[in-house]
Amino acid sequence: MNTDITYNDVSIAEKIGITQQQYDFWKPYIELLDDVSHFKIQTYTQFPVVNSPFYSGWDVSSWAEGSPRDHRLNSAIFEMKKYRDVMTLDRIDADDIQQIVDNLGGSHIDNLVLNLLDKYSLCFSDSEHWKIIRKLWKFTVENKISYKAENWIKLFTMRKPKFRLPKELSYSFDVFRLSSEDDHRWTLNEKMSKFQLKIDRSENIESKINHRRVCRSQVLFYSNAQNIQEIFIL
Repeated sequence: MNTDITYNDVSIAEKIGITQQQYDFWKPYIELLDDVSHFKIQTYTQFPVVNSPFYSGWDVSSWAEGSPRDHRLNSAIFEMKKYRDVMTLDRIDADDIQQIVDNLGGSHIDNLVLNLLDKYSLCFSDSEHWKIIRKLWKFTVENKISYKAENWIKLFTMRKPKFRLPKELSYSFDVFRLSSEDDHRWTLNEKMSKFQLKIDRSENIESKINHRRVCRSQVLFYSNAQNIQEIFIL
């Protein structure tokens, strides 16, 4: 917990851009964060959503009092405390980290797992390491969690690569993605990009397919878990 914070309740709510009602409900969780600015509430399709290190999901502060609302708050606090307890141990095994990845639900999950893998790197094998990475990747893709490229570059380069690109790819090949071209996550599947483009246009979302030529040596990670042939490139 950050003991240097001296803001009163009103100024903290203002500092992080939330209402007093929202702050009053989430206060027991916010006070435990290392940095209160890591707690954010954004609105998507008229519904407020919390983004924070140990909880990402509906803002339940306006829900009727009762167990569903309290459960989310208590779960966020529990996962934070459990993670911090694990970080005090001298040794953990891969199953412990797998369980943590399964239970963490915050938008900072890549950073939290990076800290674990960095601290306990000698506790598990290459195969166990990459099993954790693949689980984490799948989770962030399925939940559309924003990621920090520098974290993933570290995660992918901590151990010897363990993936196989499709045999039919030559040394250089084309990759595709929608929207920004300045990104690390691409796909080999042009049809999937075209399909997503149709969806965007049907929802009046401005979008276009970008493509570029890359080399095998630029690829840090490849996954076809969602049948979309995703790669992460430098």
